[in-house]
Amino acid sequence: MLKSFLNNARPGFAPAAASLALVLLATAPALAGGYMSGSTHTFFDSIIEWIGLAGMDDEAVDVFGAALLVFAVFFGYFSNLAMREHGLGAVLNGLVGAAGICVLLHFALPRLPLLRGVSDEMRFSLALIVAAAGAPLFLLAASLFKKIAMRQINRVLIRVGTPARPQPIQREPGFAPRVAAVVRKKT
Repeated sequence: MLKSFLNNARPGFAPAAASLALVLLATAPALAGGYMSGSTHTFFDSIIEWIGLAGMDDEAVDVFGAALLVFAVFFGYFSNLAMREHGLGAVLNGLVGAAGICVLLHFALPRLPLLRGVSDEMRFSLALIVAAAGAPLFLLAASLFKKIAMRQINRVLIRVGTPARPQPIQREPGFAPRVAAVVRKKT
């Protein structure tokens, strides 16, 4: 029954999760203004600083956050369609993809200015290529870790569910026939 419910509820879940994410994105400045002074974003400020884009203004942070969330929703949905049971589900696929983008940008952006003879437009294009490569790479790594973990868990569960090994048949020790007959009578 639960399996049929999940199969029927899945098509409506991805747009509902996307709507919730967009509502949270829209309310983030209001919530941050209520809790922290001087910041209009709750979560994206720390991500922006970690990536290395600390000089961005609030509008750019809004655009980056919206683009990241929209990408996560679409990437999660379509990668779930492609990977099915090998993936992590639509929502987790999207979150892992967004995390992959942030991690690869964190490592790539400080190195892009080191390229000599490259224009700013080319650096921006390279940053987009690196970001686009981060999502599937991290999803592939996460699905590989999932497969390894599930294999280990299944090995443990198989051992738990199997009956004990049969004990070898007990035989009489190699005594002389007269001694063996006495031992048989006593036991």
